[in-house]
Amino acid sequence: KGAAPFPQDAAGFSKRVDEKSAKLRARVEAKMQKGGVPEARRAEVRKALDEVQAKVRAAVDAAARDGVITQAEAKRVRKVAREARKAIGKQLGLEQKPTKKQKRGKGTKRILVPETV
Repeated sequence: KGAAPFPQDAAGFSKRVDEKSAKLRARVEAKMQKGGVPEARRAEVRKALDEVQAKVRAAVDAAARDGVITQAEAKRVRKVAREARKAIGKQLGLEQKPTKKQKRGKGTKRILVPETV
């Protein structure tokens, strides 16, 4: 595939953003189904997802006003989408778990608990 050349047609860019939004929604729905999430929580997640996708859609519409998407405009849309995804994670309590390096400081050793007999 490779990177798309800029400037791009606004319709094609908008279509790709819509496809990505649909894929994201499908992944979220599948994970909720697999995890047995209660319906009340599902409604909350769907509402938050709708709000995030509305922000991204507004950014795409603003960038596509002149019918052409420049590389700078595409970067702004990606930035809005990234920030929105992080915000939805915080809002729903889905922050990423710390990695192993973040859990223990560099150079700190584990505390060994002596076995009692």
